[in-house]
Amino acid sequence: MLKGIEHGNLNEFDKNFSKFAAEGNFGVLSNNELRNKKNIVIAAITLYTRSSIKGGLYVQSAYDLSDYYIQRAERQTHIEDLHEYIRSIGKVFVKNVSAVKRKNEPTLIYQTQEYIYDHLASIKKHRRNRQQT
Repeated sequence: MLKGIEHGNLNEFDKNFSKFAAEGNFGVLSNNELRNKKNIVIAAITLYTRSSIKGGLYVQSAYDLSDYYIQRAERQTHIEDLHEYIRSIGKVFVKNVSAVKRKNEPTLIYQTQEYIYDHLASIKKHRRNRQQT
């Protein structure tokens, strides 16, 4: 999931986020339900910020995004769907990293990288199947 942010690849982020949401456990960070959700959102934003910087997003831009979404989360009086809320914030980070990568790389190179990231799992699966036969 965090590699999807780092790569600026929405498909990679979504696929791994869905897997994490289905299998993972966010834990309990507070006995108050709303505070617990806000703390989980803040933790996710912190991880997203680090991954986006690693992916090439300018440090100040990453921290500005982080501050904006943390402040927005703090103003929430109710978070209905925690997974979707966190996913939507992650997508913003992915899109920002993607934009920086597109800006800094020739289009053909960027498109090639996107193709590889999008199809890496199927390539690995195909390789395993060939090795088993």
